[in-house]
Parts: sequence; C-alpha cells; structure tokens
Amino acid sequence: MKNPFSLRRRASLARPWRWLVPVLLVLLFLAVLFWLPWQARQMESNERQEQLIADTLWVEQTLRFELARSEEALATLGADLVANPPAPAVLQARLQQLFKNGPELRRVLWQGPRGEVLAHQGIDPAGPAPGLDETEEMARLMRAGRYTEPYGASLHLPGLVDYYLPLYRNGTYAGSLVATYSLKTLLNETVPWWFAQDNALSLLDRNDQPVAARADGGPGRGVYTHRRALD
Repeated sequence: MKNPFSLRRRASLARPWRWLVPVLLVLLFLAVLFWLPWQARQMESNERQEQLIADTLWVEQTLRFELARSEEALATLGADLVANPPAPAVLQARLQQLFKNGPELRRVLWQGPRGEVLAHQGIDPAGPAPGLDETEEMARLMRAGRYTEPYGASLHLPGLVDYYLPLYRNGTYAGSLVATYSLKTLLNETVPWWFAQDNALSLLDRNDQPVAARADGGPGRGVYTHRRALD
C-alpha cells in the first residue's frame, strides 16, 4: 500500500514544472523574436561596411588611374620638349589638349634648368605649394615625378596639389614640368553622381583637414565610414 504523504509530496514537486515549462518556452520564443531582427541588422551592417570598403578601393583606383593617365601625358610631353622642343604655337596647342583631356588641370608650367619659365598654360594658384623645394629635391634625386602636399583649401576654395616632373637630357637636368590639379574637380570628374548620392567622400591632408569633398546627400551619410591612405 502506497503512502499518501509520499504521493502528495511527489504531486507538490511536479506541480511547478507544469507551468515552468510553458513559461520557459514562451521566454525562448520571445528571445528568438528579439534575436532574429538584431541578427538581421548586424548582417546588413556588415554587408554595408564591406560594400563601403570595396567602394572606397574602387574610388582610390579610379583616382590613381586618372592621375596616372595625366602623368603619362606629361611624361610624353616632357620627353618631346627635351628631345626636340616644338614651335610655340604647336606647344600651346598640345597644352590646350592636356586641359581638354584633364578637366582637373589648373596649370601646366614648363621651366628651364635655372627655373626660368619657358611656357605657361592656365591660372596661377593664389600661393605656392608647401614643401615645394623638398618635393623638387626628392623628385630630382629619384628622377621621377612627385606630388606636393595639398594646399590652398578654405571654406570657399577647394584644395590644390602640384605634380613636379624633372626633365633630363643625356643624364643632365634640363628643366621641369609642373602641373597643378584641382582636387575638387578631380573628385567631381571621377566619382559618379549615383555614388555621391549615398556616400560623402572627402580627401584629407596629413593633418586630417578636408581639402576636397564630393557629397550630394543621401541616407548613408555619416552612418558607415571607411578611411584609406592615398599616397
């Protein structure tokens, strides 16, 4: 014969589980409901961040390609100037063609070995580029073109950058070509409007000060950011 007290004790111990299990199931269901949207947002955030990194690399490659194309044209012009300088009218026509092919150009300057101006096309910037002497010295030492630091940026004016290309004739320094670029125009010409609709792109100097920007406004501004060094 079973003890009635034992049966009552077992019933009292089993009674809490009758409501505890459904409560646990409800809590688990609620946890899943909250976790799924959070996980979806995390996945979306990661995807957008990865896409932003890919887009930044694409913009960087586009800028490099545009500048490399201009560098190649200047190198061709410099080789012709050293080997057989064209007539002034022909030289002006070639300089004008450079400006047509590169809207970001603001000035092209041909200097002799003593710094004298032999030809000029475009508008002179308001002031000299910072560290121009160091840039010229390093370019001559490496015998390769070199860019200056961005300069001239303000609230109303975009930043500029100079490209200094030394010229040599039979191993002897024979002058230089100096090209000045508008960074704002460079961004406008290389970054399409549809990209600027959802992304705010800024070029910063080494002091993290903006020298040019391309931003038309959109839902992605200030939400996801990515920075990459551009030498």
